[in-house]
Amino acid sequence: MPHAPSLQPPARVLLGPGPSNVHPRVLRAMSMPLVGHLDPAYLRIMDETRRLLQFVFHTRNDRNDGLGNGAQYSNAELDALIQQSATETDPAKLEAIYKRAHEILMFEDPAGLYAAEPQEEILLASSVKGHSWNPIHVKTFDFYALYRE
Repeated sequence: MPHAPSLQPPARVLLGPGPSNVHPRVLRAMSMPLVGHLDPAYLRIMDETRRLLQFVFHTRNDRNDGLGNGAQYSNAELDALIQQSATETDPAKLEAIYKRAHEILMFEDPAGLYAAEPQEEILLASSVKGHSWNPIHVKTFDFYALYRE
């Protein structure tokens, strides 16, 4: 396999609608080592980010944690079911808990409504297998799942 040289794009001032220049401080931050989402360092960074967001938006709201529930969805019954499922060991009781949670999320109090393109067609050779349609990620492929027979 031939060796590909490192990219060395020229420095330019970008004045169009986008992309735009990035401040050197941001570039330095983006080149820092990565940490996992459960790493204590990450949690400290998220705590500091939350405090800064509270300052910027003049709030004491602790729910702006940025840890996944961006819409701040909350349902007391569903929360109780999730807590209950964490300790339940009886498979029949777990099934009932999950069924009830499904009813809440799908029919009574959906956390989100995703609109898809029903006429979307994806043409693949008949030898390509493993593709599954995902209404949230229309026009995307899970290349790890694809294989050829």
